[in-house]
Amino acid sequence: MSSVVVNLIPSKARFSQSRERQRVLVLQIMAFLAAISFSGILFFLVLGWQAQVSWEKTTQTKNLRLDQLGEFDEKVAANQDLQYRLKVLEGILGGRAGYGETIKQLTALMPSMVSLEELSFSDAKKLSVRMKLLETAKMDEVEDLVTRFEKGEEKGGYFKELLMNGVDWENGVWSFSLEVNR
Repeated sequence: MSSVVVNLIPSKARFSQSRERQRVLVLQIMAFLAAISFSGILFFLVLGWQAQVSWEKTTQTKNLRLDQLGEFDEKVAANQDLQYRLKVLEGILGGRAGYGETIKQLTALMPSMVSLEELSFSDAKKLSVRMKLLETAKMDEVEDLVTRFEKGEEKGGYFKELLMNGVDWENGVWSFSLEVNR
């Protein structure tokens, strides 16, 4: 005959069942705590990585701006040096006759297409000019301008006197000489 073992002690069965429930509950709590811990660790790793990337970006931007500021400082120093030199040069050239302004006024007075070929100064107020012109119609304008100066119609300007010394026509190019008094 076979024997069947029957546990008729109810307290042991209840204890075993209670223990199994506690074990399952402990496993669930441990899994939950492990998930929370893993999530927390992952969160802080991502936060740390983001902070590091942000810090590196800020550092790169700061270094770039410092480099630009260094270049800017060099440019400012060079600009200040240049301004100082220009002031010294202005002081030196301030007492000299304004030949540049004279040439500028003369070229502004002449019609377009006139080119300056030769320029000589006899003193601060008198100069001789040789110019070239390609268009015949523009030569008429130059002659009219000299005529107006001779008649006194162009008084009160930058030049007091404008005299034509010579005119040449060669290979379709007009060449003329002027004497200008300021």
